[in-house]
Amino acid sequence: MKLICEETISPNEDDAASEADLVFYTIKVYQGQENQIVVCSESNSAFFEPLQQEMAYDREITEDDIDIQWTTIMGNPEPTEEDQLAIAHVSVLEDGTSIGEWKISFVNQGIEWMEAGLQ
Repeated sequence: MKLICEETISPNEDDAASEADLVFYTIKVYQGQENQIVVCSESNSAFFEPLQQEMAYDREITEDDIDIQWTTIMGNPEPTEEDQLAIAHVSVLEDGTSIGEWKISFVNQGIEWMEAGLQ
């Protein structure tokens, strides 16, 4: 597997009492030898188990083909102390159009996968 894109955020970076209290959320997008796309999510939070989702694809992708947008539990792109970033919206783009999307919640062990445009 080839790592295409990796992004890590800390939703409590500005509010943690110590470095030991920092929480990290990571999204990694890989591509295999047969061009399948694998989206992995991980965190150092005790409330999150690593998740992995795979999608068949027929060509190579680059980091420019991956879009990751973070939102809070309430859907806001701008976090507050009471409404921290917790959801990653991961899209694989082909010519600017989404061909695969994942909505990964780092707070409730959830992943939603939406397939768009792939036959």
